[in-house]
Amino acid sequence: MKEVIYGEDLQNTIIEASNLICNAVSSTLGPFGNNVIVNRDDLSPFITNDGVTIAEVINSNNPKINTILELIKEASLKTNEIVGDGTTTTLVLLNVILNEGFKEIKNGKSGIKIKQELDDSTKEVIDMLNDLSIKPTKEDLVNVASISAGSMELGKIITEVFLKMKSSNSIKIVESVNEQTYYEIKKGYILDDLNIPSIYFKDKKEINLKDAYVVLLNGYLSGLEQISEIINEGITHNKSIVIIVNDYEESLMEEVILYNLQANKNIYLFKIPDYGIRKIKIMEDLSMLCDSSIIDLNYENVIISNLKKVNNVIIKSNELIIINSNNKVNNYLKLLKSELKNTYDTYERDILIDRINKLDKGLATIYIGGTTKTEIKEKVMRAVDAVNALGIASLGIVIGEGITYLKLSKNISNTILKKAFEKPFERIMQNAGENSDDIKNIIVSSNYEKIYNLETKEYDDINSARIIDPVLVLIEAIKNSTSIAGMLLTTNYLVINESFNKDNNIL
Repeated sequence: MKEVIYGEDLQNTIIEASNLICNAVSSTLGPFGNNVIVNRDDLSPFITNDGVTIAEVINSNNPKINTILELIKEASLKTNEIVGDGTTTTLVLLNVILNEGFKEIKNGKSGIKIKQELDDSTKEVIDMLNDLSIKPTKEDLVNVASISAGSMELGKIITEVFLKMKSSNSIKIVESVNEQTYYEIKKGYILDDLNIPSIYFKDKKEINLKDAYVVLLNGYLSGLEQISEIINEGITHNKSIVIIVNDYEESLMEEVILYNLQANKNIYLFKIPDYGIRKIKIMEDLSMLCDSSIIDLNYENVIISNLKKVNNVIIKSNELIIINSNNKVNNYLKLLKSELKNTYDTYERDILIDRINKLDKGLATIYIGGTTKTEIKEKVMRAVDAVNALGIASLGIVIGEGITYLKLSKNISNTILKKAFEKPFERIMQNAGENSDDIKNIIVSSNYEKIYNLETKEYDDINSARIIDPVLVLIEAIKNSTSIAGMLLTTNYLVINESFNKDNNIL
């Protein structure tokens, strides 16, 4: 049986859903944002102020509200997916746009007309933001990272690593085994998330192979007889052999382990830890790095004379690192970087950036320490946000604390967006326990030459402000909030299956 909701009932449902998710998430906005306790079925309860984490778990036992919640989440999650930040601001803007939009609809204005005006104004606003954007200094980047990380100390560490790696894609955030926060940078092409048998290590922490043969196999390895010449060469002449293949028969791993244990030979078997186009590109990269051709198991014989030695192969508990001196790699990198300049698809760009970083800079791992598990989890989430923020801040920044939104509010003609752009500043001040109206009046009367310092409770010159935002976060927040709002404002009917999601839990 289905239920059809329309008219004012639907509008009220949309507003109720928007208020529910926005009120919870917006309480975290700004440097003095509050925390939220999250209880998920798959994890122990934890405390966080990460907007995307909170948004993801908010549900209702009302199927009508829950349907709208899923659509609203799409806006915030899309912003986070593209720029890794801005979830909370997206929801703050969306909530105001929906509330103000439905007010205009009740006064007789067409939802289609409102959407058209929002679309036109969004393009105008993006042009304004690009004009306001400036290139960040090192100090600016430290401020961006510190605000996202909630700590100047952690912000400095993350910025230091980012400036060394030149890319957020080369940085991994993990929990430390102790209270210390530190980082390490590993050179070489890294294949991680591997399921490496612990028995390989024979009580060692890692295996370091010098002048090893790396065998690259395309296809399915069903039996070791397919590579018997290489295996025999390794056994006879005590050579280290690392076999990397698309896929293999699981029972082969036991045979390889026996060679290592009984014959005491250095023979290792790995499956490429990815899928689809990524798996193909990884194999191409390894071929160039190792200066070795990819052998197709369906058509070619695997013989030792086809192989070349690699300077260094390091095997750790869950990763394989290949380090090799090869002049061809530099030219290969130039080709990949040139390809990146002409690639606009987000997914394809991510693949290219990851490949370039592996071949060029390697991988940096930041280990986040803390006193308790809860503290560490919260710091890890903030650190991930900080790394993402640096990646996009390096492309351009604007003044933060909602000041840039206030400027946009002053210069935009769209009445709905005028009110929406005032809200982030108001919410930041509210979360800090400040009177937003009084502070806003002083900032506006100074022609936006002043910014209120929430720590010192004083006004600073805008040119010396430490609080800045990546311009792409603002652009994506505005694009995604107006997009989802426009669709909801032009929706007249909602059809619900009454059995839909009846087991949902309420946050």
